[in-house]
Amino acid sequence: VILYTNGASVLEFAMFAASMGLVSILPHLTGFGESAKAGSGGVPLVPSIVDKKAKTTATLPLYTKAKSIVDEMSGGITTVGNAAYFMGYSEGGNSAIGAADGFEKNGITPVKVMAGSAPLMIRSTTVMSIIQSLLAAASDPSSVDPFGILYMALVGVAFSDTRPGPANFGQGQPFLNEESTQGYLALFTDKDAPSIGAESKEAYLAYLQTNYLQLISNPNFLSTNFLNFFANAIGNGDPDPCVNVPMEQQVVFEVDKICATLSENDLTDVVRNSSYEIELCQAEDDTLIVPESVPDASKLKYSVPGNHPEGNIPCTTKLFYGTIFEKPKIREENNSSPTQSPNITKAPKSDKKTKAPKAPKSAKISKAPKAPK
Repeated sequence: VILYTNGASVLEFAMFAASMGLVSILPHLTGFGESAKAGSGGVPLVPSIVDKKAKTTATLPLYTKAKSIVDEMSGGITTVGNAAYFMGYSEGGNSAIGAADGFEKNGITPVKVMAGSAPLMIRSTTVMSIIQSLLAAASDPSSVDPFGILYMALVGVAFSDTRPGPANFGQGQPFLNEESTQGYLALFTDKDAPSIGAESKEAYLAYLQTNYLQLISNPNFLSTNFLNFFANAIGNGDPDPCVNVPMEQQVVFEVDKICATLSENDLTDVVRNSSYEIELCQAEDDTLIVPESVPDASKLKYSVPGNHPEGNIPCTTKLFYGTIFEKPKIREENNSSPTQSPNITKAPKSDKKTKAPKAPKSAKISKAPKAPK
Protein backbone atom coordinates (compact mmCIF):
# COMPACT_ATOMS: atom_id res chain seq x y z
CA VAL A 1 0.00 0.00 0.00
CA ILE A 2 1.59 3.27 -1.13
CA LEU A 3 0.18 6.30 0.68
CA TYR A 4 0.51 9.90 -0.49
CA THR A 5 -1.31 11.76 2.24
CA ASN A 6 -0.34 13.77 5.30
CA GLY A 7 -1.29 14.22 8.92
CA ALA A 8 -1.64 11.66 11.68
CA SER A 9 -4.20 9.67 9.70
CA VAL A 10 -1.56 8.42 7.25
CA LEU A 11 0.13 6.50 10.08
CA GLU A 12 -3.20 4.95 11.00
CA PHE A 13 -3.70 3.77 7.43
CA ALA A 14 -0.13 2.49 7.21
CA MET A 15 -0.35 0.54 10.48
CA PHE A 16 -3.76 -0.88 9.59
CA ALA A 17 -2.43 -2.13 6.25
CA ALA A 18 0.64 -3.60 7.96
CA SER A 19 -1.59 -5.41 10.46
CA MET A 20 -3.16 -7.24 7.51
CA GLY A 21 0.23 -8.45 6.33
CA LEU A 22 0.71 -5.78 3.67
CA VAL A 23 3.78 -3.55 3.29
CA SER A 24 3.13 0.18 3.71
CA ILE A 25 5.25 2.77 1.88
CA LEU A 26 5.04 6.51 2.59
CA PRO A 27 7.03 8.28 -0.16
CA HIS A 28 8.93 11.53 0.32
CA LEU A 29 8.51 13.44 -2.94
CA THR A 30 11.42 14.84 -4.91
CA GLY A 31 12.42 18.37 -3.99
CA PHE A 32 12.04 17.65 -0.28
CA GLY A 33 14.51 16.23 2.24
CA GLU A 34 17.79 14.97 0.79
CA SER A 35 16.84 15.65 -2.82
CA ALA A 36 16.58 19.35 -1.99
CA LYS A 37 20.29 19.41 -1.09
CA ALA A 38 23.19 19.61 -3.50
CA GLY A 39 25.03 16.84 -1.64
CA SER A 40 28.09 15.20 -3.21
CA GLY A 41 28.07 17.30 -6.35
CA GLY A 42 24.42 16.48 -6.99
CA VAL A 43 21.86 18.93 -8.32
CA PRO A 44 19.26 20.10 -5.76
CA LEU A 45 15.66 19.75 -6.88
CA VAL A 46 12.85 22.18 -6.20
CA PRO A 47 9.53 20.69 -5.03
CA SER A 48 7.32 19.41 -7.81
CA ILE A 49 3.85 18.34 -6.75
CA VAL A 50 2.17 17.67 -10.10
CA ASP A 51 5.14 16.42 -12.14
CA LYS A 52 4.00 12.99 -13.32
CA LYS A 53 7.50 11.61 -13.93
CA ALA A 54 8.60 12.69 -10.46
CA LYS A 55 5.98 10.46 -8.84
CA THR A 56 7.50 7.28 -10.22
CA THR A 57 11.02 8.59 -9.64
CA ALA A 58 10.25 9.24 -5.97
CA THR A 59 8.39 5.99 -5.33
CA LEU A 60 9.82 3.13 -7.38
CA PRO A 61 13.18 3.06 -5.53
CA LEU A 62 11.31 2.83 -2.20
CA TYR A 63 9.29 -0.11 -3.50
CA THR A 64 12.50 -1.82 -4.64
CA LYS A 65 14.17 -1.14 -1.28
CA ALA A 66 11.15 -2.45 0.66
CA LYS A 67 11.19 -5.59 -1.46
CA SER A 68 14.90 -6.08 -0.71
CA ILE A 69 14.42 -5.57 3.04
CA VAL A 70 11.56 -8.07 3.24
CA ASP A 71 13.48 -10.66 1.22
CA GLU A 72 16.57 -10.25 3.42
CA MET A 73 14.74 -10.30 6.76
CA SER A 74 12.75 -13.40 5.86
CA GLY A 75 15.59 -15.32 4.27
CA GLY A 76 13.72 -15.34 0.98
CA ILE A 77 10.60 -16.98 2.43
CA THR A 78 8.55 -13.78 2.17
CA THR A 79 8.59 -11.31 -0.70
CA VAL A 80 6.77 -8.14 -1.72
CA GLY A 81 4.52 -9.01 -4.64
CA ASN A 82 4.46 -7.23 -7.98
CA ALA A 83 1.17 -5.48 -7.22
CA ALA A 84 0.26 -2.41 -5.17
CA TYR A 85 -2.54 -0.21 -3.89
CA PHE A 86 -2.17 3.59 -4.16
CA MET A 87 -3.96 6.30 -2.19
CA GLY A 88 -3.68 10.06 -1.68
CA TYR A 89 -5.52 13.33 -1.21
CA SER A 90 -5.09 16.62 -3.10
CA GLU A 91 -1.65 16.59 -4.74
CA GLY A 92 -1.27 13.20 -3.04
CA GLY A 93 -4.18 11.97 -5.15
CA ASN A 94 -2.39 13.28 -8.23
CA SER A 95 0.71 11.41 -7.02
CA ALA A 96 -1.22 8.18 -6.48
CA ILE A 97 -2.66 8.13 -10.00
CA GLY A 98 0.56 9.33 -11.64
CA ALA A 99 2.70 6.77 -9.80
CA ALA A 100 0.27 3.94 -10.52
CA ASP A 101 0.58 4.69 -14.25
CA GLY A 102 4.37 4.69 -13.96
CA PHE A 103 4.41 1.46 -11.93
CA GLU A 104 2.26 -0.32 -14.50
CA LYS A 105 4.73 0.63 -17.23
CA ASN A 106 7.49 -0.90 -15.08
CA GLY A 107 5.74 -4.24 -14.68
CA ILE A 108 4.12 -3.66 -11.29
CA THR A 109 0.34 -4.04 -11.35
CA PRO A 110 -1.84 -1.41 -9.67
CA VAL A 111 -4.62 -3.32 -7.89
CA LYS A 112 -6.60 -0.20 -7.02
CA VAL A 113 -6.03 3.56 -6.84
CA MET A 114 -7.90 5.87 -4.45
CA ALA A 115 -7.69 9.66 -4.87
CA GLY A 116 -9.51 12.49 -3.12
CA SER A 117 -10.00 16.05 -4.46
CA ALA A 118 -7.00 15.66 -6.73
CA PRO A 119 -5.80 17.99 -9.51
CA LEU A 120 -6.06 15.55 -12.39
CA MET A 121 -7.16 17.64 -15.37
CA ILE A 122 -3.95 19.66 -15.25
CA ARG A 123 -4.11 20.95 -18.81
CA SER A 124 -7.69 22.17 -18.62
CA THR A 125 -9.84 22.46 -15.49
CA THR A 126 -6.98 22.75 -13.00
CA VAL A 127 -5.10 25.55 -14.73
CA MET A 128 -8.31 27.34 -15.76
CA SER A 129 -9.61 27.41 -12.18
CA ILE A 130 -6.24 28.76 -11.04
CA ILE A 131 -6.40 31.56 -13.61
CA GLN A 132 -9.97 32.43 -12.62
CA SER A 133 -9.01 32.56 -8.94
CA LEU A 134 -6.07 34.85 -9.68
CA LEU A 135 -8.17 37.17 -11.86
CA ALA A 136 -10.76 37.40 -9.06
CA ALA A 137 -8.03 38.11 -6.50
CA ALA A 138 -6.53 40.83 -8.70
CA SER A 139 -9.87 42.67 -8.81
CA ASP A 140 -10.61 42.09 -5.12
CA PRO A 141 -7.40 41.87 -3.02
CA SER A 142 -9.43 41.05 0.10
CA SER A 143 -10.32 37.69 -1.47
CA VAL A 144 -6.69 36.57 -1.66
CA ASP A 145 -6.16 33.27 0.14
CA PRO A 146 -2.45 33.03 1.01
CA PHE A 147 -2.52 29.25 1.12
CA GLY A 148 -4.30 29.14 -2.22
CA ILE A 149 -1.60 31.43 -3.64
CA LEU A 150 1.08 29.15 -2.17
CA TYR A 151 -0.45 26.05 -3.71
CA MET A 152 -0.71 27.65 -7.15
CA ALA A 153 2.86 28.94 -6.92
CA LEU A 154 4.14 25.54 -5.81
CA VAL A 155 2.54 24.01 -8.90
CA GLY A 156 4.13 26.60 -11.17
CA VAL A 157 7.61 27.03 -9.71
CA ALA A 158 8.75 23.57 -10.83
CA PHE A 159 7.77 24.46 -14.40
CA SER A 160 9.64 27.76 -14.48
CA ASP A 161 13.16 26.81 -15.63
CA THR A 162 13.98 25.63 -12.11
CA ARG A 163 14.30 21.89 -12.66
CA PRO A 164 15.16 19.81 -15.76
CA GLY A 165 12.59 17.51 -17.29
CA PRO A 166 9.47 19.48 -18.32
CA ALA A 167 9.03 20.26 -22.02
CA ASN A 168 9.25 24.02 -21.38
CA PHE A 169 12.56 23.84 -19.47
CA GLY A 170 15.05 26.27 -20.99
CA GLN A 171 12.59 27.30 -23.71
CA GLY A 172 11.83 30.80 -22.44
CA GLN A 173 8.26 29.83 -21.54
CA PRO A 174 8.09 29.67 -17.72
CA PHE A 175 4.86 29.41 -15.76
CA LEU A 176 5.85 32.11 -13.26
CA ASN A 177 7.46 35.47 -13.98
CA GLU A 178 11.13 35.82 -13.08
CA GLU A 179 10.67 37.92 -9.94
CA SER A 180 8.07 35.58 -8.46
CA THR A 181 10.11 32.50 -9.36
CA GLN A 182 13.07 33.73 -7.34
CA GLY A 183 10.84 34.79 -4.46
CA TYR A 184 9.08 31.43 -4.22
CA LEU A 185 12.33 29.51 -4.59
CA ALA A 186 13.61 31.39 -1.55
CA LEU A 187 10.40 30.64 0.35
CA PHE A 188 10.20 26.95 -0.49
CA THR A 189 13.86 26.39 0.43
CA ASP A 190 13.73 28.46 3.64
CA LYS A 191 15.05 26.11 6.35
CA ASP A 192 13.87 28.43 9.14
CA ALA A 193 10.21 28.28 8.17
CA PRO A 194 8.08 26.24 10.61
CA SER A 195 6.24 23.11 9.53
CA ILE A 196 3.02 23.63 7.59
CA GLY A 197 1.30 20.76 9.40
CA ALA A 198 -2.28 21.24 10.49
CA GLU A 199 -1.22 21.80 14.10
CA SER A 200 1.14 24.65 13.15
CA LYS A 201 -0.75 26.29 10.28
CA GLU A 202 -1.12 29.56 12.18
CA ALA A 203 2.58 29.66 13.03
CA TYR A 204 3.50 29.08 9.40
CA LEU A 205 1.15 31.82 8.19
CA ALA A 206 2.54 34.23 10.79
CA TYR A 207 6.07 33.47 9.56
CA LEU A 208 5.04 34.14 5.95
CA GLN A 209 3.37 37.41 6.88
CA THR A 210 6.52 38.54 8.67
CA ASN A 211 9.02 37.48 6.02
CA TYR A 212 7.14 37.14 2.71
CA LEU A 213 4.07 39.36 2.98
CA GLN A 214 4.46 41.05 -0.40
CA LEU A 215 5.06 37.72 -2.10
CA ILE A 216 2.03 35.84 -0.73
CA SER A 217 -0.36 38.78 -1.12
CA ASN A 218 0.46 39.33 -4.79
CA PRO A 219 -1.73 37.30 -7.20
CA ASN A 220 0.18 38.58 -10.23
CA PHE A 221 2.91 35.95 -10.28
CA LEU A 222 2.26 34.18 -13.59
CA SER A 223 4.25 34.97 -16.70
CA THR A 224 2.48 37.42 -19.02
CA ASN A 225 2.15 35.01 -21.96
CA PHE A 226 0.77 32.23 -19.76
CA LEU A 227 -1.80 34.52 -18.13
CA ASN A 228 -2.92 36.20 -21.35
CA PHE A 229 -3.35 32.95 -23.26
CA PHE A 230 -5.59 31.32 -20.68
CA ALA A 231 -7.45 34.52 -19.75
CA ASN A 232 -8.28 34.89 -23.45
CA ALA A 233 -9.55 31.29 -23.49
CA ILE A 234 -11.78 31.99 -20.48
CA GLY A 235 -13.22 35.00 -22.29
CA ASN A 236 -13.92 32.84 -25.34
CA GLY A 237 -15.48 30.04 -23.30
CA ASP A 238 -12.75 27.60 -24.35
CA PRO A 239 -12.27 24.98 -21.58
CA ASP A 240 -9.13 23.40 -23.07
CA PRO A 241 -7.17 25.88 -25.20
CA CYS A 242 -4.00 23.75 -25.36
CA VAL A 243 -6.04 21.28 -27.45
CA ASN A 244 -8.44 23.62 -29.23
CA VAL A 245 -6.09 26.45 -30.25
CA PRO A 246 -4.05 25.50 -33.35
CA MET A 247 -0.33 24.87 -32.77
CA GLU A 248 0.75 27.77 -34.99
CA GLN A 249 -1.22 30.17 -32.80
CA GLN A 250 0.28 28.64 -29.65
CA VAL A 251 3.71 29.34 -31.13
CA VAL A 252 2.72 32.96 -31.75
CA PHE A 253 1.51 33.27 -28.15
CA GLU A 254 4.77 31.57 -27.05
CA VAL A 255 2.90 28.99 -25.02
CA ASP A 256 3.40 25.86 -27.15
CA LYS A 257 5.99 24.46 -24.70
CA ILE A 258 3.84 25.46 -21.74
CA CYS A 259 0.97 23.48 -23.29
CA ALA A 260 3.30 20.54 -23.92
CA THR A 261 4.26 20.50 -20.23
CA LEU A 262 0.63 20.67 -19.14
CA SER A 263 -0.31 17.85 -21.53
CA GLU A 264 2.46 15.50 -20.39
CA ASN A 265 1.33 15.91 -16.77
CA ASP A 266 -2.41 15.72 -17.41
CA LEU A 267 -4.03 12.58 -15.94
CA THR A 268 -7.42 12.77 -17.64
CA ASP A 269 -6.75 9.90 -20.04
CA VAL A 270 -5.06 7.82 -17.34
CA VAL A 271 -8.24 7.95 -15.25
CA ARG A 272 -10.61 7.33 -18.15
CA ASN A 273 -8.64 4.50 -19.77
CA SER A 274 -7.08 2.68 -16.81
CA SER A 275 -7.10 -1.12 -16.85
CA TYR A 276 -7.26 -1.17 -13.04
CA GLU A 277 -9.84 0.13 -10.57
CA ILE A 278 -9.79 3.84 -9.68
CA GLU A 279 -12.08 5.34 -7.04
CA LEU A 280 -12.38 9.09 -6.58
CA CYS A 281 -13.73 11.29 -3.80
CA GLN A 282 -14.50 15.02 -4.03
CA ALA A 283 -15.12 17.76 -1.48
CA GLU A 284 -18.38 19.41 -2.54
CA ASP A 285 -17.44 23.01 -1.64
CA ASP A 286 -13.86 22.85 -2.85
CA THR A 287 -12.78 26.09 -4.55
CA LEU A 288 -9.13 25.05 -4.96
CA ILE A 289 -9.73 21.74 -6.76
CA VAL A 290 -13.22 22.35 -8.05
CA PRO A 291 -15.73 19.48 -8.46
CA GLU A 292 -15.42 19.83 -12.24
CA SER A 293 -11.88 18.40 -11.82
CA VAL A 294 -13.27 14.85 -11.85
CA PRO A 295 -12.41 13.44 -15.31
CA ASP A 296 -14.86 10.53 -15.19
CA ALA A 297 -18.06 10.79 -13.14
CA SER A 298 -18.47 7.00 -13.15
CA LYS A 299 -15.36 6.75 -10.96
CA LEU A 300 -16.57 9.24 -8.36
CA LYS A 301 -17.30 6.91 -5.42
CA TYR A 302 -17.81 9.49 -2.66
CA SER A 303 -18.81 13.15 -2.40
CA VAL A 304 -18.23 14.74 1.00
CA PRO A 305 -19.27 18.14 2.42
CA GLY A 306 -16.76 20.90 3.07
CA ASN A 307 -13.94 22.80 1.39
CA HIS A 308 -10.57 21.43 0.29
CA PRO A 309 -8.90 21.01 3.73
CA GLU A 310 -12.14 19.79 5.31
CA GLY A 311 -12.53 17.03 2.73
CA ASN A 312 -9.22 15.35 3.55
CA ILE A 313 -10.13 13.07 6.47
CA PRO A 314 -13.64 12.14 5.24
CA CYS A 315 -12.38 11.29 1.75
CA THR A 316 -9.32 9.27 2.76
CA THR A 317 -11.23 7.43 5.48
CA LYS A 318 -14.08 6.45 3.15
CA LEU A 319 -11.71 5.44 0.36
CA PHE A 320 -9.41 3.37 2.58
CA TYR A 321 -11.91 1.62 4.81
CA GLY A 322 -14.27 1.07 1.90
CA THR A 323 -11.64 -1.07 0.18
CA ILE A 324 -11.46 -4.85 0.45
CA PHE A 325 -7.75 -5.59 0.36
CA GLU A 326 -6.58 -8.87 -1.09
CA LYS A 327 -5.31 -11.33 1.50
CA PRO A 328 -1.51 -11.67 1.41
CA LYS A 329 -0.30 -14.99 0.05
CA ILE A 330 2.34 -17.26 1.51
CA ARG A 331 5.21 -18.53 -0.60
CA GLU A 332 6.37 -22.10 -0.21
CA GLU A 333 9.92 -22.78 0.92
CA ASN A 334 11.04 -23.87 -2.55
CA ASN A 335 10.76 -20.20 -3.58
CA SER A 336 8.02 -20.95 -6.08
CA SER A 337 5.43 -18.33 -6.89
CA PRO A 338 3.25 -17.20 -3.98
CA THR A 339 0.33 -19.48 -3.21
CA GLN A 340 -2.36 -19.67 -0.65
CA SER A 341 -1.18 -20.99 2.70
CA PRO A 342 0.13 -24.52 2.01
CA ASN A 343 -1.12 -27.51 3.95
CA ILE A 344 1.26 -28.14 6.78
CA THR A 345 2.51 -31.71 6.82
CA LYS A 346 2.37 -33.11 10.30
CA ALA A 347 5.51 -34.59 11.73
CA PRO A 348 5.39 -38.43 11.82
CA LYS A 349 4.38 -39.90 15.11
CA SER A 350 7.20 -41.47 17.07
CA ASP A 351 7.25 -45.25 17.48
CA LYS A 352 5.40 -46.59 20.48
CA LYS A 353 7.71 -47.06 23.38
CA THR A 354 8.22 -50.64 24.57
CA LYS A 355 7.06 -50.92 28.12
CA ALA A 356 9.58 -52.18 30.64
CA PRO A 357 8.69 -55.61 32.11
CA LYS A 358 7.04 -55.52 35.49
CA ALA A 359 9.07 -56.65 38.44
CA PRO A 360 7.97 -60.07 39.79
CA LYS A 361 5.69 -59.96 42.78
CA SER A 362 7.34 -60.79 46.05
CA ALA A 363 6.36 -64.14 47.68
CA LYS A 364 3.61 -64.05 50.28
CA ILE A 365 4.84 -64.14 53.85
CA SER A 366 3.25 -66.91 55.92
CA LYS A 367 1.71 -65.72 59.15
CA ALA A 368 2.96 -67.27 62.41
CA PRO A 369 0.42 -69.68 64.06
CA LYS A 370 -1.57 -68.23 66.92
CA ALA A 371 -0.45 -69.16 70.38
CA PRO A 372 -2.83 -71.59 72.27
CA LYS A 373 -5.04 -70.00 74.86
